[in-house]
Amino acid sequence: MFLNHSDAIDEEVTQDKVWIGVVEKFDKKLDLATVKPLGETSSHRIAKIIQEPINAGQLLHIVGHTVGITWSYSRGYVANSRKIEGPNAVLVNTIQASAPIWMGNSGGGAFDSEGHLVGICSWIDTRAPNISFFIHRDEILKFLQSK
Repeated sequence: MFLNHSDAIDEEVTQDKVWIGVVEKFDKKLDLATVKPLGETSSHRIAKIIQEPINAGQLLHIVGHTVGITWSYSRGYVANSRKIEGPNAVLVNTIQASAPIWMGNSGGGAFDSEGHLVGICSWIDTRAPNISFFIHRDEILKFLQSK
């Protein structure tokens, strides 16, 4: 079940603002999944994935559900793009960002200023403030192209 983002900003969540979907495929190690919505989805917007290089210092716009708040927004900057061992003990291409995220942001997007998807929020490092990790668009593209 997921929210229709065009309807659910700061409003009560009702059945007409929720879509039901089924998971088509997932990769637990990469913390990625695709969900196929059931029923009408004409108001759903699909993000384009950035094709340009992702550079340190690049502004990121983070959208998610921080601590359960419907469609929260924060921004930060790319700190680094690197392969790192994630929480599932697998090496994964990530974008490390200086962005204030928390529980509830997982699965949310990090977008550039043109609205292109840069990464998917996956985990944070709680040893210091605003150290967040996003699954890099290269991993997302490989996942989407896999069977």
